[in-house]
Amino acid sequence: MIAELDGHPDFRVLRKLRPVAAFHEADPGAGSRIGVAIDVETTGLDREVDRIIELAVQRFRFDARGRVIQVGLPRVWREDPGIPLDPKITKLTGLTSSDLAGQAIDEAAAVEILSSADIIVAHNAAFDRP
Repeated sequence: MIAELDGHPDFRVLRKLRPVAAFHEADPGAGSRIGVAIDVETTGLDREVDRIIELAVQRFRFDARGRVIQVGLPRVWREDPGIPLDPKITKLTGLTSSDLAGQAIDEAAAVEILSSADIIVAHNAAFDRP
């Protein structure tokens, strides 16, 4: 059934990620760099005017060959926008106004993590990176 769906143009099959048991060993003589993967959810689809309601970041270290050699703790913050969420945004993000009530993004921690990055990776980079 999976092969049938996967081959159909109207469907995309997602598979569960398996936990990583080990990372590549770092070459002691080679340097490494820091990457940060980010995901941002907002109150709308216009990054210029809509407010961030969720920020998720994952810092990782990679070697000169681009191999991930270490992964830090994932961080997720939510922010109460002070306005009710549009039902379209709730459907898109899965977040509700009650999920965000009283929440605040730790800006200092987020800036520290993002500032440490040599490269920032995002699924929707045009929206998430700025």
